[in-house]
Amino acid sequence: MFLTLNYKSRKPLCDQLCDGVIRLAACGGLEPGEQLPSVRNLAQELGINPNTVQKAYRILESQGVLETVPGKGSFLASENNAQEQLRARTKKTLGVALQEALDRGLTVEEVADFCAEYLQKKKKEEDAL
Repeated sequence: MFLTLNYKSRKPLCDQLCDGVIRLAACGGLEPGEQLPSVRNLAQELGINPNTVQKAYRILESQGVLETVPGKGSFLASENNAQEQLRARTKKTLGVALQEALDRGLTVEEVADFCAEYLQKKKKEEDAL
């Protein structure tokens, strides 16, 4: 499994690990039902405390991203909950950015115009490919 952590970031390693697993699953780097490394192996690979990995796995299980089978290990959930989690986080981030723009004096019309222009530009780029 290819995960990288930023040890200098203020974001907790546990949260970074959760985000990394969700990203891998959402982009197809992990297949539904695929087994994840054991807590001990992943902790050793990343050079972090096994308790951090265990906590991340518990969080991901509570979100429906992972399924844990006692004695067997942790597996990516059969349903594509990782994609749903990533989409939900993206919408939340987008909402925060839009609110920040409004708080800084942009009008609703200016924000809407900017979004429309940006998306139109992206569509043209996609069509050119």
